[in-house]
Amino acid sequence: MSYEEILIGWRKCEVCNKDIIVTNRRIGIKYCSKRCRNIGNWRVSVLHFPEHSTQYYQKNKERILKRMKKYSKNPKVKEHKKKYDEQYYQRPEVIARKEEYSVEYRERNKERLDKKAKEYYHKKKRFDKKAMKRQVIIQRKRRRTESGKSKMKAENHKRRFSKHIWVIRKKGYVTLDILKKQIVEKFKDVAECYYCGSKKNLSLDHIAPLSKYDINEIWNFVVACKKCNSSKSNKNPFVWAKEKNITLPADFITNFSERELRQKCRVGLRVK
Repeated sequence: MSYEEILIGWRKCEVCNKDIIVTNRRIGIKYCSKRCRNIGNWRVSVLHFPEHSTQYYQKNKERILKRMKKYSKNPKVKEHKKKYDEQYYQRPEVIARKEEYSVEYRERNKERLDKKAKEYYHKKKRFDKKAMKRQVIIQRKRRRTESGKSKMKAENHKRRFSKHIWVIRKKGYVTLDILKKQIVEKFKDVAECYYCGSKKNLSLDHIAPLSKYDINEIWNFVVACKKCNSSKSNKNPFVWAKEKNITLPADFITNFSERELRQKCRVGLRVK
């Protein structure tokens, strides 16, 4: 038996608040479209049955993943996604928002992000061989480019004496980062031992030994090989230089002589 549709009133959609016509045929209507109906049903299921979604996913995990893979491999879906991404990410609003958000987000959550990165490195990356291989391949590709080569040159100057500086800091001699910058600027173009001129096993050397004088200033640093560094050890630098017929740098002679004279005058010793 057919009957005419009669208008009863108006109602608003529970999701998007659009006006809906209520007639005698659809008195219990709540949503304006299929999309709103799906969202509304999902909200009701989450509110009234919070464990239903997790339990359903755990039971039907394989079936859901298979369906998602098929959907993602569909060529029509891929084309549609590419077009949408190109249009969306080229908007000036999105670009500006992304830059602001990335800087603000890192500043706000710096400690949490650093902790997360350390955990990822120690748990997965360190023991996952596939991830390590991928990382090596990516680094090699970057180094071949022009920007990568320029970055590598700048980084090598910093890495050159990083191990030696770390050892000095561990012992408690170096406390400031200013000394690091000064050392890098001074010795970035030096690739030979100051005493003998060899190019193997280079490291930083204190001309006046730390065990006696505790001097951590730039004029007391020199690039030296392993043999010269070990043979000098705790000897007086002037005596050792005479034995080997080596001229010490002028900065060291001026600064060290003044310092030594002051120390001896305080103690009350005579200077020859």
